[in-house]
Amino acid sequence: MGKNKDYYRQLSNDMILRLNEGATLKLMKYIQNFLKEGRLQDAAISFDYIGLDERDTYIVFNTWFSMDYITPYGKSFVRHFLEERRHEISKYEKQILEERERSYISLYEVINIRGDNVTVFDLICKRVEILYQPENIDMFEVGSVFLGRISDLLGRKKFIAVFHQIDIKIKNLLLNSILNDYYSCKSEEPMLKIREYLKKYSNRVYYILSQMYGFKKDKQIKRIEKQIKEFENCLRDEKGLSEKTIEVHIRNLREFYRFYLEDTNITLVDINADMVEEFIMDGIIDMFFHSKSDLSSNITTLRKFVSYLKEKKYIDAENYNKITDILKNKDYYIEKFVRYKDVIERKISFEDWFDDNYQDEIVSIEFEIDKNLKILLMSIY
Repeated sequence: MGKNKDYYRQLSNDMILRLNEGATLKLMKYIQNFLKEGRLQDAAISFDYIGLDERDTYIVFNTWFSMDYITPYGKSFVRHFLEERRHEISKYEKQILEERERSYISLYEVINIRGDNVTVFDLICKRVEILYQPENIDMFEVGSVFLGRISDLLGRKKFIAVFHQIDIKIKNLLLNSILNDYYSCKSEEPMLKIREYLKKYSNRVYYILSQMYGFKKDKQIKRIEKQIKEFENCLRDEKGLSEKTIEVHIRNLREFYRFYLEDTNITLVDINADMVEEFIMDGIIDMFFHSKSDLSSNITTLRKFVSYLKEKKYIDAENYNKITDILKNKDYYIEKFVRYKDVIERKISFEDWFDDNYQDEIVSIEFEIDKNLKILLMSIY
């Protein structure tokens, strides 16, 4: 514990996040090489999770595959990496990966928020955890429920990798379904503890989660379609807009929701400046935008949509101004898109692009990691 306290004093939260991202990227590159060498050629990989969309499915697979999957050699990829490439990582990265290896998925309810600290109660393991979440504190509120995993990042406990906000209406159903599955497994393995189940059988927990989505999806879709229809009617009232142009804006808005909001309880009329900026940057990194013109078209659609939201008083003037300030910088984001495309085509290094874009802030590179493992997943099947 004393060692972790020393880390806490020495390292800022931004530095800890950078170290976590660096350790993650090194692990992903190791897994790529592991597969390229044919070391999983005859392995059976069972993962039946179907997310809200393809992106969600891939990200959850990546999380499970890199943290919980046990290879035919009886080890996780983290353990393989620590044993074979120990000399390639710093003491901080080693600590991060060792804690990640110990992490497990569970169901957490927020019971208190104080500053940047979020107190959660583990509904399955019956324990309280205090998390330090300044980078995404706005997404938490007392009573909200999340399925995810917690790890100690150099003295600061945080949600790591992907975590899903759960509709409060299905909290008990999801909890009971997980516990019932645990007892089913325990009947075959009498010595199985609940935390062992959550680690060893996390693929089953993810499968249970995927079965829950249907309980909230229909209602949410109806709300979104109503909002889109109202915006479409507003566009038709605008002079000079052709049907083809309207179709493009509606398609862009649907894709924005599908890519960025579908796995949340947030509707289109609830967007804010942080969401818009994150959507654009994540869309660049995840190659959601397939060309400069596609990126430009999406930004134009968002400008029209937020103008509509202000006109209908769905957003206040302050939020509107913050969003439009971001969307005015179209050339800036197009430049980032071009430079990231150069990264993918290996014209410049990822490190140069990363330093250029994130010198003064921390932005998750999870989507770059997701892209790497998406390729791995496609090569496996």
